[in-house]
Amino acid sequence: MFFLPFEFETEQYIDWLNTCIDYVEGNYAGAEVEFVDGGDTCLLYESYDRLYDEDYIFNVTIQINQKESHRKMLYALLHEAGHLERMIDHSGDATFFCGTNESKTHTIIEEVLAWSKAEEIAQRLNIYIEKRAWKHEMQNAINLYAKWHNKEEK
Repeated sequence: MFFLPFEFETEQYIDWLNTCIDYVEGNYAGAEVEFVDGGDTCLLYESYDRLYDEDYIFNVTIQINQKESHRKMLYALLHEAGHLERMIDHSGDATFFCGTNESKTHTIIEEVLAWSKAEEIAQRLNIYIEKRAWKHEMQNAINLYAKWHNKEEK
């Protein structure tokens, strides 16, 4: 296992986590962050098709694995917030999410763009990104999608 030392005390990561939670839940009606014991960090949302209705407020839950380090939880939350912002920014675009297995390549592209959007969010919130640790988390996550992309259908 690859380990990078933490540049900050645990309390600092917790403060940044709370800042990010406040940002997500305060800026997006219907959004909530939930910590779970184990499993993958993910973004759960209702049917994307309903986002086209301007009067509809959707519900979205970002689940974070609380068994991870505070830094890893922070980076995962920032990444999922990046997905959320991209969903909102593209809510009128019917091609934004192509469906479950229609475009694995598009999914990988979206993963990369969500990491990029997450960096913008961190900057806006004055959350310091530890470059090596961030790059490590980002590469690991994208690698998982690359393996999924290249896996042969059975």
